[in-house]
Amino acid sequence: TVCYGEIIPNTIYGKIMIMFLIVVILLVVPDQIVKLVDLISARSFYVTRVYKATSDIFHIVLIGRIDLESLQSFCSEFFHSDHGSLYRHAVIVLNEEPSREMEKFLNSKENKGSLIYIQGDSSSDDDLLRADIVNAKACIVFTDKNSKDPISEDQLNTIKCLHIKKYVYLTWLKNLRSNEAKTYPEFRLCIQLNKPESTANYYNTLQDTYTNRMLQDQVLVIESMKMNLLSKSCLTPGIIALVSNLVMSSGEAKTGSETEWVK
Repeated sequence: TVCYGEIIPNTIYGKIMIMFLIVVILLVVPDQIVKLVDLISARSFYVTRVYKATSDIFHIVLIGRIDLESLQSFCSEFFHSDHGSLYRHAVIVLNEEPSREMEKFLNSKENKGSLIYIQGDSSSDDDLLRADIVNAKACIVFTDKNSKDPISEDQLNTIKCLHIKKYVYLTWLKNLRSNEAKTYPEFRLCIQLNKPESTANYYNTLQDTYTNRMLQDQVLVIESMKMNLLSKSCLTPGIIALVSNLVMSSGEAKTGSETEWVK
């Protein structure tokens, strides 16, 4: 019975209406429940993924414009054996699901367990919490080097850094009041910028009370770096190849990798 007989329709029209509602509920509700279950099961694993830092493994957070090529170049250097055998993790926070090629790279034998992909927005406090950015050693902000509007790209990255600094500082204050933290976290921002004039805007924007305790940020200006190397190469031919070999780690030569003319 409906309502256990406490409230019942008295008129014929009321009884017809209740019968109609019962039939509709029996037909519609199960179908909607099935659709809801399908939506929940189809939800990406990366949307709900959470990373928790440990004391014996440090991690960094990667945000910004990260494609497969830039991620491969970064990982080949970050996880290189020349930097020691210390375990390290890289947490990627992007606002879209990884492509099939990137997912294959994430689940490869070399990177599985070391690369953690989180689908989220770096401007969201909840997603920054999922990446445990407060306990990260650094946050690296990648830029779109091929952007048609590099100034706007730099401004967007500056706003992201401002939000991250604010979040780290306010979280530290909250933990300090609850006696969960004593010293300020060893956190550094490393940001890529396209234009040299964006460097001054970056430092001027971040002059605020909650940034005074931050460590010195590392700002890499793509255009300045290119122009400096080109100008130096005019005076010292071959310096670009020299600098490239100095900043990139190299492994041992693979057996049988020599070409025929070397042999």
